[in-house]
Amino acid sequence: MKTPTNWNQITIGQFQHINAAIKNYPDNAVSQSVWMLAALTGKSREELLAMDFTREFKPLMAELNWVNTTPLPEQLPAEFEVDGQKYRLVYDIKQRTTGQFIDLAHFAAEPESIITNLHYILAVLCVPGGQKDHSVDFEQRAKIFRDKMTIDIAYPIATFFLKQWLDSLPRILTYLEKRAMKKRSLWKRITGLLSVMAGWLRWIKWPKTAPGGTTT
Repeated sequence: MKTPTNWNQITIGQFQHINAAIKNYPDNAVSQSVWMLAALTGKSREELLAMDFTREFKPLMAELNWVNTTPLPEQLPAEFEVDGQKYRLVYDIKQRTTGQFIDLAHFAAEPESIITNLHYILAVLCVPGGQKDHSVDFEQRAKIFRDKMTIDIAYPIATFFLKQWLDSLPRILTYLEKRAMKKRSLWKRITGLLSVMAGWLRWIKWPKTAPGGTTT
């Protein structure tokens, strides 16, 4: 299998493996490359470890250089298709349901788990045209997104909505407080996101404008 050369060839699942390799072996480029190549080429770790380092493995390592030099995508799609199903996005966060807010709070609660949960976050945000309840076929949709949605689609959508959602939290909390919300534990969990997500938000270059003019 040919090694991918850009983010539009990388699925969410493969991106998660890349992130895990960088996180788990921050000072070992060879170990990083073994795990990345296993995820991207279909070769097993055993095959890669058995390769002649200079003649076989180093050229494969060089094929991964783009991962560190190519910026993550920023272009937001107005619509997209995954596995034959079309999705059209509503970028106005006011049109999101309470259930989506709750599930987004759950899957984005820990900065360290946001990339691990990226397919779930996208399954919360993206539903087929005409479908209102994101919980319908949620697990199946998340699996399809993990295995088949590419990062050029997934990353801009996730970062845009997480930033937009985070910016809206103070207004949401004021509204909930006025309504004397009884589920205080949920309220505390949502407010906690303002601090726990801060580290993750620092290094993201946020998309500024959504199709149709919605801004962050």
